[in-house]
Amino acid sequence: MRSLVAGGLALQVKSHRKIDRVENKSDGPNRRMRIHFKNGCELSVIRGPTSYGGREGLFEIMADTMDGVCPYDECEDRDDVVGYLTKERVEYYIEKIGNL
Repeated sequence: MRSLVAGGLALQVKSHRKIDRVENKSDGPNRRMRIHFKNGCELSVIRGPTSYGGREGLFEIMADTMDGVCPYDECEDRDDVVGYLTKERVEYYIEKIGNL
């Protein structure tokens, strides 16, 4: 396991070798990191007062998979943003997107 730390957020991942870099993209009161994967995909992870679930301490994510494939388990009737996620669920999606 390896810690990803950026923008005031810390997450644990197993597949850190599949990650190219992590950027701090925090702005104002929101804590945000942008994860760039070696497979070309990217994932934004946000938590703050204006994110979906941020006021409850939960996370919002938005993935860019380059080929438009929905990486979320809940793809039906869903746009590219998924909110109200626990830390564990975000870590799950980091692993899943890294393996696309």
